[in-house]
Order: sequence, then structure tokens, then C-alpha cells
Amino acid sequence: MNELVSLINNQPRTTSNRISEHFGKRHGSVIRAIENLEIDSEFRKHNFVLSTYISLQGKELSCYEMTKDGFMLLAMGFTGKAAMKWKLKYIDAFNNMEKALRDIVPVMDQMNTLVGRMENDKQIASICGKSLSKWKKLKAGYEEEYKKVESELQITLPFSQ
Repeated sequence: MNELVSLINNQPRTTSNRISEHFGKRHGSVIRAIENLEIDSEFRKHNFVLSTYISLQGKELSCYEMTKDGFMLLAMGFTGKAAMKWKLKYIDAFNNMEKALRDIVPVMDQMNTLVGRMENDKQIASICGKSLSKWKKLKAGYEEEYKKVESELQITLPFSQ
């Protein structure tokens, strides 16, 4: 796994299996550490989401997805030089993901504005197209009626020889 942090449900997150791999801990131990955190249910609900992943053996296994806050709370308990190195890498990865998301917001706003304008113009074109189609159907009738009225307008004078 190369990614430390990825976008999951539009939020920067990491997973317990990634943490176990990078911190050199058994995944079961990381899951137990998460489940043993003495935190209120609201914090747990927003920062630790039970999920699944497919193992290298093709088995579906449980894991937790966690936010930056969830990671930081969990990682506080990890000690040693190697743990500190990975804590800093994860914090940097979360910060980079958050910056990338902030940087893309103006572009997303621009895209949403463009899509809105396109949809509006598409509706106008559709209405115009329907009107043009209706006009084409009515035009022949108008032309025929026009010719009839036009012929009635022609004054004919009797001509005598």
C-alpha cells in the first residue's frame, strides 16, 4: 500500500490495516486499540468507521477507516523512533490531502457554475427546438391558408371585348 491517506466518502482518511502495516503492528492489535479507546460515541462515530477490505488471500476482513483526528488519537499511544517517523509521515499526508482539497474548491465551484450554465442553455435550446419543430408542422398550413386568402384579395375586373 503506497497511499497513507486517501479520499474516502469525500474526506481524507486512512485505515487500520495501513496503520498496522506501517507501524509494524498486528492488525488485530490495532483494531483492539481502536475499540479500547475511551472516547464518547459521537467522536467515535465521526472519526472511526467500521469497514472491510480484501486481503492478499482474497478474504474480506474488517478494518476501520479513520479521520486525521482519529489517527492522531490512536497514534498517541504508539512510541519509539519508527513510530514517530510514521506519525510525522501520516500527519504530512493528511495535511497535503486537506490542502489539495482546499485548492480544488475554486475549480469545483467553477465547474458547478459551468454545468449550471450549460444545463440552462440546453433547456433553452430544447424549448427552441420544440418550438421550431412545431413551427415546421404549422408552416405548411399557414402557407396554404395564406395563398387562399391572397387569392381572394386578387381583384378581377371583367374585361369585355
